[in-house]
Amino acid sequence: MRRAFALLCALLCLAAALLAAGNAAFDRSGDRVYFSGDVLSGERADAAGLSVSLRPVFDGHLYWDLAYDPSTGRLESPNGFDPDRIRYSSGAGVLETYISLGWEALFDGITPNPVYDYLYSLAGPNSEWTGATLDLSDFYDYYPVTVRDYYSLISSLDEDGLRSLNDALGDFFRIPVPSGDEVTLSIAFGENADVFSTSITYGDSYRGLNLCGPRVAGSDYLAFECSGTQGFAGFDFSHIPGGFGIYRLPYDIDLGQYAVDGLECVLPLDPLTTEDITLCPSSDGDYLLAAVRDSSGAWTLYLIEGASGRTVQAMPLFDEGEELFIEPQGNFVVFTAVSFGRSRSQSLLAAEYSPGRLEAAVRVDGGVQPALDDDTYVFETVYALDASSRRLALVNLLWTELYPPLSRPNALEIGIYSADGLEYLERVDLGLPVWDADYPRLSASFG
Repeated sequence: MRRAFALLCALLCLAAALLAAGNAAFDRSGDRVYFSGDVLSGERADAAGLSVSLRPVFDGHLYWDLAYDPSTGRLESPNGFDPDRIRYSSGAGVLETYISLGWEALFDGITPNPVYDYLYSLAGPNSEWTGATLDLSDFYDYYPVTVRDYYSLISSLDEDGLRSLNDALGDFFRIPVPSGDEVTLSIAFGENADVFSTSITYGDSYRGLNLCGPRVAGSDYLAFECSGTQGFAGFDFSHIPGGFGIYRLPYDIDLGQYAVDGLECVLPLDPLTTEDITLCPSSDGDYLLAAVRDSSGAWTLYLIEGASGRTVQAMPLFDEGEELFIEPQGNFVVFTAVSFGRSRSQSLLAAEYSPGRLEAAVRVDGGVQPALDDDTYVFETVYALDASSRRLALVNLLWTELYPPLSRPNALEIGIYSADGLEYLERVDLGLPVWDADYPRLSASFG
């Protein structure tokens, strides 16, 4: 009995100790931030003037307001820890209109589908047709067109409105269907030609074509993208008014509908020499940033006035790069070209932006690559431009473990570049226990 009582007392003491330790760990993880900075290149003086702000959010509430000065290595919290701080919402991203042509346009439930009608005539009700290889040119002279309303800005249109818009777009974007645009289709029918399931396999001859782009100053701007193997050169765009290029589709805000009669090609391009097109609205929403890659691999930027469709500036960006990313940052824009070869490399161009004008400020050709290993994930990247000293800061928020329990961003990588390349690089390991990964609230600025 004494042994049992002594054992019980020991267990109670152990439980109390564990509970106290757990509370201490919880308190410690709730109101303290731990960090450690390691300068990997340059000196702290090279980062003078840069400030990095970090506002960890959990459950929509701001818990911390942190400011890191890499020139001193100090992390400060002017307002301290407050679990009842103002609540944040996610905000809206850039919306785009997305238009499918060809095979993808047939499966929206709105566009008349002669392919379904043909297979149903062969299979009949309550049956399945498996592995039918079909050529789109057997059913259409011109590519069918449909607006994918669940991606786009036109979700307010009803089914009749969508069908009317599809017909009008199809009349404008008349692209002949070449022989050999084939897919393999399996389909299960119910009663009255109801479709239960569809499976489609795209072969080497598939010619996928889409139109997409953002809304700028009351108009949707559209450019083709090609997901097939033929490229733009595999299509005949000569039947489109104005030919191949970048298009402007005005939207009548008062009527709440598209002014399809105003659809026009505002920037003609050559489909034989155009490899890729990237569109992005300016930070003020008044201009379109249109980047075009030609057959030599070079990217050119066209600045287009959103209200009129007029090109106000053409600016060379990069001599090469398979992919291009455009990131407006208020009064400047960062262009990133990514090249894939034996190793992945990035080139950067930061340009000062004012309405109707871009001016190159900092260019770094190649060599822009975070010092990461295979277990590190870049969650978010922000930039800061010091136009007077021609410096660009690139700040990455990192996860060094991708899938651990309660994973959260736990490091910063701060790089400062000039025309000569990398001037400063620091990694800051963070202990931020209170975090909502969806809303890191990271920013950087030069003072």
